[in-house]
Amino acid sequence: MARIDPRRSRQTADEALWAARGIDNEYDRVDALTYVARALTKTDPGRSRETADEALRAARSASDAEFRSAQLANVAVMLADTDPTRSRQAAEEAATAARSIVDESHRSEALYLAAWRLSETDANRALEVARGIEDNYRRALVLTYISEAQARKNPERSGQTAEEALEAARGIRNSYRREAVIAGAASALAETDPDRALAVAWTVRYEWMRGGALAGAAKALAETDPEDAFAAARMIKNESQRAGTFCYVARALAQTDPERSRQAAGEALKATPGIDELEQRAEALAGIAEVLAGTDPKRSEQIAAEAIKIGRSVRDDQGRALTLGYVAHTLAKIDRVRSREAADEALKAARDIGDEGYGRYCRVSALCDIAQILVPSPEDKEE
Repeated sequence: MARIDPRRSRQTADEALWAARGIDNEYDRVDALTYVARALTKTDPGRSRETADEALRAARSASDAEFRSAQLANVAVMLADTDPTRSRQAAEEAATAARSIVDESHRSEALYLAAWRLSETDANRALEVARGIEDNYRRALVLTYISEAQARKNPERSGQTAEEALEAARGIRNSYRREAVIAGAASALAETDPDRALAVAWTVRYEWMRGGALAGAAKALAETDPEDAFAAARMIKNESQRAGTFCYVARALAQTDPERSRQAAGEALKATPGIDELEQRAEALAGIAEVLAGTDPKRSEQIAAEAIKIGRSVRDDQGRALTLGYVAHTLAKIDRVRSREAADEALKAARDIGDEGYGRYCRVSALCDIAQILVPSPEDKEE
């Protein structure tokens, strides 16, 4: 089932669409429609576009500028990969609506969202919008996102934007927000200047944020300097972050350095018992199972079985659906039987989510995630 059943993917997305249209709250309904449009992208592009149009019409019809701006920004990011032109258009509309908001704080928040979404398709234009944000925190934070987007095409400009974010961070009075921007800038610098990224990461005071910045540097160093990547990853105190980082390093080295890849997978595995959240532990184990499949199939099978077992023990329906869905997606290439088993259970859990409170919205989100899991991968199509 997982990633090899486009028919069931479309059916699941249709089920999500029916639920999305029944959401009373207009804001949540537009959000839900964008999820469905994304879920349909690969299996039914025509219906994906129709659903995106439905979301766009609903967003544009909103009389409240703040609501209109936020929803147009959300639609923009959904369209970024499949329809860059319309994505830019929606993001520009979001920025225009944002500028008409009277309250300075709300205006800054709306411009921040518009610039963030624009960075997916037009980093230069996003930079222009970002520099018009009055609030230091939101301007600096979105500059880190823009820097990450620039790293792929313009490394030099990316570094300049990250430094601009660090400069803006100095004007942020709230220490938590200031440290969040510094950590974000370090992560952005990792792609183009890992040494500078590590230096900046070590200045971050809060452990979780510092861990994220160190993770970014370790991932960037994985293929070019594995020794430093290992060293950076070992400095991460949070077990979930450390496991995820070592798993990434192991995957990056799998083809070029199998022995080091196994070592990294072992480091990731050692960190998992300390992960308190069941969802995070199951996801980490699934990633490790995927990495080990090529070098230690028997151990990989054992870890995959453990990931599913933990996923099943998540008590709430939404958490169980999303966790098992993620596990199914991760295991699809290495163990289709277990992958299908996990996907079936994820789908059942998603359908069990009730309508109370945000229940219908959560069900749409879970169903859309599962629908995307069921889409055939390029490898499946070749077979």
